[in-house]
Amino acid sequence: MTAAFSVKQIREFEKKLFEESSDGKNRLLDAASKAIFKVCVQKIKKSEKVLVVCGKGYNGADALKCAVLLKKAGYHVFYMMCYKIVDCNIELQQADEQASLAGVVQEKGENLIGYDVLIDGIYGIGYKETNHDHNSVIIQRMNHSGAKIISVDVPSGFNADTGVASKNTIKATTTLSLLMRKRGLFTKDAFDYVGELLFDDLGHRYQNQQEQYEIVNVKDRRHDLMSNKKNTHKYSFGRALVIGGNYGMLGASVLTAKACAKMGCGYVMMATRDNQALAIENPDFVTVSVDEIDEIIQEGKISVIIIGPGLGRDGWALSCLKKALKYDGDMVIDADALQLIVKEKLEISEKVIMTPHEGEAAVLLEEKHKNISENRFKAIDKLYQKYRAMILLKGAGTLIKTNDDVIKVINHACPGISVAGSGDVLSGMIGGYIAQGVENGTALLEAALIHVEIGIHYQKVNLGRGMMASEMIEMIPRIKNKKEG
Repeated sequence: MTAAFSVKQIREFEKKLFEESSDGKNRLLDAASKAIFKVCVQKIKKSEKVLVVCGKGYNGADALKCAVLLKKAGYHVFYMMCYKIVDCNIELQQADEQASLAGVVQEKGENLIGYDVLIDGIYGIGYKETNHDHNSVIIQRMNHSGAKIISVDVPSGFNADTGVASKNTIKATTTLSLLMRKRGLFTKDAFDYVGELLFDDLGHRYQNQQEQYEIVNVKDRRHDLMSNKKNTHKYSFGRALVIGGNYGMLGASVLTAKACAKMGCGYVMMATRDNQALAIENPDFVTVSVDEIDEIIQEGKISVIIIGPGLGRDGWALSCLKKALKYDGDMVIDADALQLIVKEKLEISEKVIMTPHEGEAAVLLEEKHKNISENRFKAIDKLYQKYRAMILLKGAGTLIKTNDDVIKVINHACPGISVAGSGDVLSGMIGGYIAQGVENGTALLEAALIHVEIGIHYQKVNLGRGMMASEMIEMIPRIKNKKEG
């Protein structure tokens, strides 16, 4: 796993490095320009024409100092200033003098015709969107130029803290993140704007581990969760109770139960509103009536409860949820059950896992959807503080919070799993791991990684979207049991 950081943490670390010596700032800028130059040498041919586009801050200075290095190395490089030089910081003014002395020609106006590569040094991590963005025209022209774009630190117009792209954001071919990985580069809009993401710590390692964000990829998935014991029976692999399946929504609960079983759970029970129809079509599961839930809980016959998919929000659904919340063991709560918790002001235990998408998160926090979408990191923190439950916030760059110190970010966006029933499958997968004795936080992360890996695999084999949730279920054992490499 790889660490990422908030803009606040990055600013504090930058300040510390600037203050370490009288030339701390210039040394860091030199290191940054050399790191950019190293990437440019890998990505740019000597025959290609390069334009460095500079803002008025440190990113512009980094990029322009790189232009000097490129010129000395024999590249066809030019530069463009987005602001009057007198309005730029002193470091950029000095870089402008160096560029002139090195013979780097300044492009006047906003002409991008004929350039093969654009180096984006307009905005950095301090960018804040305004209604009248000074550089909106040049950013639009860069995006439509057909040239490769290498962004310094973050694509200009992109929020490094939240992962939200403004309406005028550079669509980079390559982004080189400098000094510290920015948390926003791994969630939300990042997958549409960042391109290939590279990193250089400039020779400095951040030591403070508070408020850490851990970046997780499917290649980080564990393969040692299940016992190799041979002398077993069905109860050795846990017992799960799936509650849901209101009128017209039985399919959601069936998807959840099947996913739970495909993860390896040995005994899956289902409590639905129409058990007769369920039993005929799904002989693999034991059907129980809602009236039996209290007894099942009291007798300790289950390892985990999964409630919400297909539950509905009527009186029957509320009755089911209240019964389930009497259980003091592990529980996965999703979908309609999340909304009922807010509506009825129900209390939940710390053993609960909640798996909302952004819309459900808005309901849970009683806020507008826009607030959640604009800052997913803030939203998951607030969800955790309000409910003291483990939280998985779905979406591109899924976020997971299981304790006060760390938020895990799944570094994938997979359109293939954006389909009805996908969340129901995920709930069952999480519950299936928990039923077999996997610790809740581990079960949450590992099931989510398998879930996205299924989508990635399907898209690769089938060249795009088209998977249904029921097809995901059939792929679970193969992906889950696939050995590393």
